[in-house]
Amino acid sequence: MTPALISLRDISKVYRSGERDVRALSGIDLDIAAGEAVCVVGRSGSGKTTLLDILATLLRPSGGVYRLDGEDVSAAGERDLARIRNRRFGFVFQSFHLLGELNVLQNVCLPSRYRGGEDLKPAASRWLEALGLEDLCDRRPSELSGGQQQRVAIARALVTNPDVLLADEPTGNLDSETGNDVVRLLLDVGRAGRTLILVTHDRDIAARFDRRIELADGRLVAA
Repeated sequence: MTPALISLRDISKVYRSGERDVRALSGIDLDIAAGEAVCVVGRSGSGKTTLLDILATLLRPSGGVYRLDGEDVSAAGERDLARIRNRRFGFVFQSFHLLGELNVLQNVCLPSRYRGGEDLKPAASRWLEALGLEDLCDRRPSELSGGQQQRVAIARALVTNPDVLLADEPTGNLDSETGNDVVRLLLDVGRAGRTLILVTHDRDIAARFDRRIELADGRLVAA
């Protein structure tokens, strides 16, 4: 049996709020195989974003073990975690996070700052063409529609050829038609061999995924 790319065992996360502890996640056991496209669903406050941040190594769990491709990243140092994020993950956010002073091509090439100045322009150009944005390379984000901005953000997430694409409510700022197009695009990327993990509260979007992971009150209720 092929080992899981992502393996969580008894993962918990506790935040300190004033004089009390707030438990965001409890006892999460989860395996995700390479190339899977999974959707994480749940009500607001269920722990979806906390789980995604732990998967992205942006947040350390309070307890449990997180293995990525067999490596125990829950015990890794900050430098190793930065390397893992840089080499293994691509991120797509609800709010795009494009820099207004940069044009489209420059925004897509931003990850080069964290990769020793690696020339990402050839890869950026290929992704912009693949996403139908090749004629917008010199535009600023303010000159683009919401859907175009999100496609730029997807190109930026893919430009380093990551193993895992993480998307946190990527349609939250889009109209339904544009949002459907973005989800279709992300699923196509996932079907091309990358692991896709998408967080949403939208049940219609979740229904388009073969596998849905559901959280309630910080606990896994369906996987």
